[in-house]
Amino acid sequence: MQVPHEMAELRSRVTIQELVSEAQALFPVAIKKNAFVLIRRGEYCYKVRRYNSQQEAEQQLHLVSLASNMFAPCLGRINNFLVFEFIDTQDQHVTIFNIGNFLVSLEAKALPPKVTYRFSDWLNLLETRSVFQPATLDVARQVFKHSLSSGVDWRLQYLDALPRNFASVNDTLFCIDEKHLQIAPRGTSLAKPRRDLPTHEYHSLHKQYLSLSGQSPFRKEYLDLTTLFQLTYALGHTAPDCTKRRYINWPWFYHARRVFLKLLPLSAGQALRELVPWTIFEYQVSMARYAKRTVISSKRHLRRQK
Repeated sequence: MQVPHEMAELRSRVTIQELVSEAQALFPVAIKKNAFVLIRRGEYCYKVRRYNSQQEAEQQLHLVSLASNMFAPCLGRINNFLVFEFIDTQDQHVTIFNIGNFLVSLEAKALPPKVTYRFSDWLNLLETRSVFQPATLDVARQVFKHSLSSGVDWRLQYLDALPRNFASVNDTLFCIDEKHLQIAPRGTSLAKPRRDLPTHEYHSLHKQYLSLSGQSPFRKEYLDLTTLFQLTYALGHTAPDCTKRRYINWPWFYHARRVFLKLLPLSAGQALRELVPWTIFEYQVSMARYAKRTVISSKRHLRRQK
């Protein structure tokens, strides 16, 4: 499955530049950030992902190169686009055991001496989009910076470790969605499965992870740190594509925002300053929605009377 990064010509005799040019024409203007398109050439299929900037694409390519044997092969980068071989996940059966083994193997990969930590980028996005107040995000920055200086072990982590993002090829598990690969506190890969998987499946994954890694069960304070990091990543990636009104109409976001605030050591006053404006806005949106339904219902009633 390994493909040299400098490969200029693909198996189907089409260049990376041709694939990126075709992908640019296929991307709708309003498509969300970090989206991808699939391009088929004969029996081969390629995934072209667009990142927000060339720098972000370079950073992600560097992370993938640290664990290249665990991800769909990357054929190269042009500007802010990365080109991958596409691995079809249809009829795939990925077990929790496979994912646990993948996460432990990923953590074992060595990091280079100089590492770029991305949490500041995501917090800056949340501040730009006014998802949280600057004072709240300063507290989050201090939490993560403290973890870097207090002996917390930061490793390669996969922040969306659900079965849908994996495929088995010749009994070897590959991850098919590279954008969720980040450097984070050890064990952060378990944060999303802990929230989204059925309880029995998560317990099996957690048991497998502890058995293979030799780790002791994490303390609650540490689990809170990994949850906070995963939410920072998830909220930071959705922020560029959302408006405040869409946030309110999106139950996941509203819940994630509240959990994020709960996990931070905020003063009572700062917590209120975060919650009150959003609660008022939610009430205004709800009342506008109610008024709209009332008008529609009244018009229907008048039509029936005629």
